[in-house]
Amino acid sequence: MKLRTRNVLLFALSSLIVPVTIHAAAIQVNTTCKVGDCSSAGLQSSALGFGQSIPLTNFSFNYVVGADTYNVSGSYSASFTSSGTSIFATADATYTGTSPSTSSDTLSGNVLQDYYFLNAGSWDGTYSEHIPVSVDPGATFTGDLCYDTTHCLGTIGPLGAGLYDERQTASLTGLTGDYLDASFNFTFMFPQGAAPGTGINVLASVPEPAQTVPVALALFGLGTGWFLRKRSAKA
Repeated sequence: MKLRTRNVLLFALSSLIVPVTIHAAAIQVNTTCKVGDCSSAGLQSSALGFGQSIPLTNFSFNYVVGADTYNVSGSYSASFTSSGTSIFATADATYTGTSPSTSSDTLSGNVLQDYYFLNAGSWDGTYSEHIPVSVDPGATFTGDLCYDTTHCLGTIGPLGAGLYDERQTASLTGLTGDYLDASFNFTFMFPQGAAPGTGINVLASVPEPAQTVPVALALFGLGTGWFLRKRSAKA
């Protein structure tokens, strides 16, 4: 049975079964969890059920690679409504040293969010991602949106210095079970000798219009931008 056939009854079921303590998307960098609970158990315990949402929440933390310090800051929110599932996040990654960086540094991370739907059957559908990204000289950006670990839309990048407006669309199958695990995987690479203030961010962009009866919708952005994934409903 497909998700689009679920209605108010399933909202009631989700309200009863999904934990009432809801946390925003977890964020990890180089396997270190910096925001929320990045474990599988933690993500499932805070999964969003139908009718639940997380208000816009700010975050900011420093991450040290060798002798070099970077600041990652932004905000996030998420929801699961009749318009679909959504996750939105902003994040600026900036080298904060007062002199050129001492080594080539990589910040590989994930923005993680689980969704829950009792007897979901299948989350299969067509997904899209939109990443308008700005990369400072010497730095590179790589990103990919994946579901249930191995179902990915396709890698964007590596992108060097410049402005980009990148999009990917893929039909994903094999997404089954009550939980849908979303993971936006990103890699920020900074060169040795990066100037103070060197950063990577995604530019502001208006989200694409939602479908008439979308089953799932996800938004993700770095910097002041948006990342968009839409899933087509199937009969």
